[in-house]
Amino acid sequence: MSALTHIGRAVWGARYSADKEFALLTCYLDEAGGEHEGFTVVCGWVSTVALWEQFEIDWKLFLASYKVPHFHMKQFSQSVGPFAKWKNRELIRKAFMRDALSIVRWRAQRWVLCYVQHRLFEMADARYMLTETLSSPYSVAGRACVAQIDLWNRQEPRSEEIKFVFEDGGPDKGGLLAAMNVSYKMPDPIFAPSRDIKGKRGEIRRGVVQLQAADLLAYELRKHRREFAVRSGRPTRKSFYEMLKVRGIAMATFHEGNAVQLCQLEKPLKLREAT
Repeated sequence: MSALTHIGRAVWGARYSADKEFALLTCYLDEAGGEHEGFTVVCGWVSTVALWEQFEIDWKLFLASYKVPHFHMKQFSQSVGPFAKWKNRELIRKAFMRDALSIVRWRAQRWVLCYVQHRLFEMADARYMLTETLSSPYSVAGRACVAQIDLWNRQEPRSEEIKFVFEDGGPDKGGLLAAMNVSYKMPDPIFAPSRDIKGKRGEIRRGVVQLQAADLLAYELRKHRREFAVRSGRPTRKSFYEMLKVRGIAMATFHEGNAVQLCQLEKPLKLREAT
């Protein structure tokens, strides 16, 4: 099997044909949060090529049955765009979410989550030369997800080739690419849109629908973290709880302890000179 196999199926999915190459495992990741939230989360799903191809078929049939062109959690939560027709119609909204979660749970094999609080990132950067190597909370969170999946895969009895596909348009694409080469080289990820978009020259970039499942998970983790910060002890949202029924690889948090550890382990991170 060719080393290019993964890229073809990761991007083309069910549109893959015999003249294209593909890989055995794929992880689709997305981010949420940002400066206005005070934290960044990156999370995603890992599954086999075969299961992801079946996911694509199931997902497209699911969207067609509800007569919507794509899934985007922010649009859905605010009842805008193709979901405006369901504003204040809770029965159909609940049915739609129930069916979406069911497909994800059937086809995804593992999840991975990472949460980075910006205040702690800034505290670490004030002491260490962090941003010179890991330029943003997004690059730290994205790299942490890839590292955890890579570790899990290498510990499996039969490790497989893995490709990583990130939602294009993240806040620090260049920083994430650079972060993959810190300490030990990780495979460069693929960047793709989650839905069809028109390019600058009018060409259509085909969306990778598997990223819509990552968008759902990222939104739910962001919502959970924000609500937990406002009201500690609040019950986990049912939709988030349902996704966590899938087995997880890691739920990583960037806190003061591991922030210092990260800075001490990564090279060439050094203490900043006192001013």
